[in-house]
Amino acid sequence: MLKSRFAFALTPLFLIAAAAAAEPTAGPLPGDTPAAATAQTSPTPALPAAAPSTPPSAPIPARPSYFLQFHGGFTSGRLTAAAHPKEVNEHESMREASGYMMGVGIEGDLSSNLRWFFDGTTASQKLDVASEGGYASGDWIFEERDYAGRDVGPFTTDVNAVVRGTGFRAGAKYFVGEPGGLRPWAGAGYGFYTWSYAYLNSEETKTYGKAKGSVTGLTVMGGVNYEIDTRTVISVYADLMSPAVFPKIENLFNTGWTWENSGGTHIMGPFRLGAALQFAM
Repeated sequence: MLKSRFAFALTPLFLIAAAAAAEPTAGPLPGDTPAAATAQTSPTPALPAAAPSTPPSAPIPARPSYFLQFHGGFTSGRLTAAAHPKEVNEHESMREASGYMMGVGIEGDLSSNLRWFFDGTTASQKLDVASEGGYASGDWIFEERDYAGRDVGPFTTDVNAVVRGTGFRAGAKYFVGEPGGLRPWAGAGYGFYTWSYAYLNSEETKTYGKAKGSVTGLTVMGGVNYEIDTRTVISVYADLMSPAVFPKIENLFNTGWTWENSGGTHIMGPFRLGAALQFAM
């Protein structure tokens, strides 16, 4: 009787064990391919860690294509006058004259090394002819006086030969090297100019004679640009050559006296040294 009770007590345990043995293990299902079976049994690989993102760099500013220029400087060269002060012991009336120039212009890129330009410039040069209360002297006066003397005067004011030229020109400049820093350049331009040649007192309130006209001509130049940044440029340059004219002034100093400058006169000093400041437009 004890054996039958013990067997009755163990019966539930045997049933549980039999059920556990009969449960199917995980595996491929009927009809699965080998690759599917492998996928079911293989562990999923870990994804690689994402690389840290790099912030985008700032865009490079575009280089301006057009620049507005303001320029000025000094002029020099020999100027032919009808006479010279009597105290100046010279046979020729051609002497060194000083002056100034100033203007404005615009430039634009044709390529990284070639630029076009258009500018306007006014220039003036002056040469003393006689002092107040003094005399002017020269070969032309000698001829006008029928070789009776070389002097004319005295003048109630000082007298100066004043030559002015104003013109507009277009041309091109070639730059050496890439943009940025120091850049040497050379260029040329062709322009149209108006001019005047007058004998005036210093205050320009009295005119002893005057001629004016217009002319075209070629100029050449060369210099160095320093690019402070992409929008600001400083330039130092030499501007060479100048159109020449042959003025004829009637009734100069005296009625009936006519002076013709057969040797020619530059409408602005042929040697010009200037500086320019350019701003991007």
